[in-house]
Amino acid sequence: MSNVTEILPPDCCALFEPQLASLSTTADIGAFLKKCHQEINSLDRLSSGAGVALLAHNCALVDAVLRRLFALAVEHAAALAPAGEDAPTMPELTIVASGGYGRRELAPYSDVDVTFVSVREDDAYLNAIIKDMFQSVMDVFLYGANLKVGYAYRLLGDLGQLDHQTQTTLLDARFLCGDSELFKEFRATFRAQLLTADFMFQKWAERKSVLAKFGGDQVYVVEPQIKEGAGGLRDIQNAEWIGEARYRVSYSRVWRTLVEQGIVTERESASIRAAREFLWNVRSVLHMVAGEARDTMTTEKQESVAAYLGYPDGPETPAVETFMREYYTHAAEARRIARKAIKRCLDSEILLGLGLASIRRSLYVADPDIADRDMAMPLHAAELAQAYSLTISDELEEAICRFLERHPTAPDPAYAGRVFTRLLASKDASAILDRLSEQGVLAWLLPEFAPLMTLIPYDAAHDFTVGAHSLRVVRNLHQFHQETDPRFADFRRVAGEVAFPEVLNLAGLIHDIGKQWPEGGHAETGADASVLIAERIGWDTERRDKLVFLIRNHLLMAETSRLRDLSLEETVREFTRQVPDMESLNMLYLLTCADTQAVGEGVWTEVKGKFLTELYYRAEAVLAGGSSGETPAFVPNLARQRDRIRKQLAQHNLPIDLIHEHTRNLPAQYLLNTPLEEMYLHIAMIGRLRETFTPIVDFRHEFGNDYTEITICAYDDPKPGLLAKITGVLYAHDINVHVAQVFTREASVRIAIDTLWIDYRGKPLASGKKAEIQESLRKVMLGEMALADLLKKRNKPVKDQTIYSAKIDDTTSDQFSLLEVSAPDEKGVVYRLANVVSGLGWNIHAARLSVWGSRARDAFYVTGPDGKKLPASDVARLLEVLPVSTFVKRKLTTAGGG
Repeated sequence: MSNVTEILPPDCCALFEPQLASLSTTADIGAFLKKCHQEINSLDRLSSGAGVALLAHNCALVDAVLRRLFALAVEHAAALAPAGEDAPTMPELTIVASGGYGRRELAPYSDVDVTFVSVREDDAYLNAIIKDMFQSVMDVFLYGANLKVGYAYRLLGDLGQLDHQTQTTLLDARFLCGDSELFKEFRATFRAQLLTADFMFQKWAERKSVLAKFGGDQVYVVEPQIKEGAGGLRDIQNAEWIGEARYRVSYSRVWRTLVEQGIVTERESASIRAAREFLWNVRSVLHMVAGEARDTMTTEKQESVAAYLGYPDGPETPAVETFMREYYTHAAEARRIARKAIKRCLDSEILLGLGLASIRRSLYVADPDIADRDMAMPLHAAELAQAYSLTISDELEEAICRFLERHPTAPDPAYAGRVFTRLLASKDASAILDRLSEQGVLAWLLPEFAPLMTLIPYDAAHDFTVGAHSLRVVRNLHQFHQETDPRFADFRRVAGEVAFPEVLNLAGLIHDIGKQWPEGGHAETGADASVLIAERIGWDTERRDKLVFLIRNHLLMAETSRLRDLSLEETVREFTRQVPDMESLNMLYLLTCADTQAVGEGVWTEVKGKFLTELYYRAEAVLAGGSSGETPAFVPNLARQRDRIRKQLAQHNLPIDLIHEHTRNLPAQYLLNTPLEEMYLHIAMIGRLRETFTPIVDFRHEFGNDYTEITICAYDDPKPGLLAKITGVLYAHDINVHVAQVFTREASVRIAIDTLWIDYRGKPLASGKKAEIQESLRKVMLGEMALADLLKKRNKPVKDQTIYSAKIDDTTSDQFSLLEVSAPDEKGVVYRLANVVSGLGWNIHAARLSVWGSRARDAFYVTGPDGKKLPASDVARLLEVLPVSTFVKRKLTTAGGG
């Protein structure tokens, strides 16, 4: 074996075959492969040009071993044939070298890619050979010689369904053994079914994506990636693959053809071949120096590589500097020439089918007759432009306009619907829909959408027409996938789990389609219209039903999260009763956020996002637990919960009697929903309250939040009205209130623990503002200053609250009645409403405020003076003291049973 590296023919299998012929066990063949591979790739045999020689010898060795294993597999399969039956002299099976191995570019530790190609898979004889070969290859290569093998099995009839990565490995496939005629048929079939444009543009997109992971387009990096980096072997190979596909030539002829076609010059062809040889030398040596498949040339390896390649130290220049300078020169030239070749190939005229072509990466009509016969031509144009990152030429834009004039409605909406569905599911659905809307294609396919672009919404909160708003919703849905703001991390995660993106995007596009029919609620009329749309574009029942659910319920999650107490089990139970499964919940969660964000500036707030996400996770727990929504997911054991809390609080060194007193006197809602650290804070605040007899105020703000959480611990007023005082003080200081949660310790001395989410001009409170509020709260709650005097001092008018509507629902909650009030969005609306409610002797247990345009919706969870739920009819008492606006033509309604 001493003369192995001195023999350099392209196929030197004869060097190994005589010894292999005498070996018949995988153990012996594996030992032979290991020994020969180590000798071929020995550092002792390296010279400046040895790297390329290693490629040929490694391929020759692997070729010989695989051929021997195939011969043995055929023998073994023949021996298994039933008595009296002769096995075929040559099985209908061909084994091909693929990938780099197929191109005879096998670095010392590169993967060996082998593909088995057969005509059928129901042949026992063939199956016996394939099974034997697979096991033998694993035993010999992986276990015997520690070499990785990529193993694939392909049927001749499946070659048209391969992805472009698999097509790449087979583009330069080389016959190894088996049926040579079948190999010729395989080559012809593969080439005939290779979609030139699709392959070329996908390779180009893939290369850009990979480069982004390895420093972008920068050749001059300190530790270059020889295979995947800019100027590396992949640049050269991508130019070769794209050239092969474009001009239908073999690997061996590609650069000659590129010269003949005027893509590159003779000098550039010679230059890139020299760069390829240099890079292969470097990569082979790097593998051997590292002792593994390593393609990043780190600084600590560069000196060794330079030395083994024979670079001498100069009087002033170290060998490694000379070597790296030559590396950068070759890599830069490889990058330049490969990029030029790829660009010119992609800029040439490439027929795309359907009468369309790409020229200079713009779409044109190549055959007007074929294009006009395509009943989805505008959609196919959009699909091709999206798939291959092409622009639509002015000529094609005009052709689309003429097409729409000749075909004012979609002649075959189901056919067009299949293309439209693929567009909706694509990663660029938002940009595509924007373009289709501008071209008039959306209105052509979805006539119901046409009026929306010019329809002014009746809701004053909207900044855009209904159609423009809808397109922005889809844009926001798309943005979730690129979102980097940690506050939207949940939305990004859920967006990545959506199984029906086409349904979600179409729901975003047509969720407000019912607004053009004012005679009914737009969610319901829109849902009815969506049934017809889904059927017209050929959707199956599953997609149609999910679409209808989203449109019918696109307000459900927003209203529940903003206006309902999410700590109540019945709130989540009622919500999940209307949501059929997790996929629907995921899509509704995303649609709700995207819809709110698209309304206008400032409509989406962090508080709304917090509540929406809280509802999502509470609902997820119910749906994931298999609960139907009709019954609670579980019935908590309150006694056990109290014991658990007591044990955990005891670890904070709190007195046992205080812990028992606290957990005994607060309701189940508090115990089941309050985090342990907050309970600890509340007990500490109560202790300070008892020491000072002064209301205790605590402000909390998490970094990144745009609101402040304020907790007030005070002795409860003998009559309802404590929350009115608190919100009145906040109104006096121009503070916005989003939510209030009220708990009272029921004991001989009642203690209130009220927590509110607040902000000052959309931002968390500064320290100076906190001090002002704390002092005002202390004075008002201790009776040192009347609230009316504070309001007058701070120039806040005391006036009656005008409302648009009010209703009481006594069915929503098991414990409370839900009072909903719609009123103008004015400063102090929460205070004035809380003051009126308290004046009626009603107790407020929780409050939510949602602002939408110029309208505020307030929800109060209330009980009567006796602590029991209020009947729905009691709304009349409220209306006696609250003036109703005459500008809103809405009936005051009551809801509820009884």
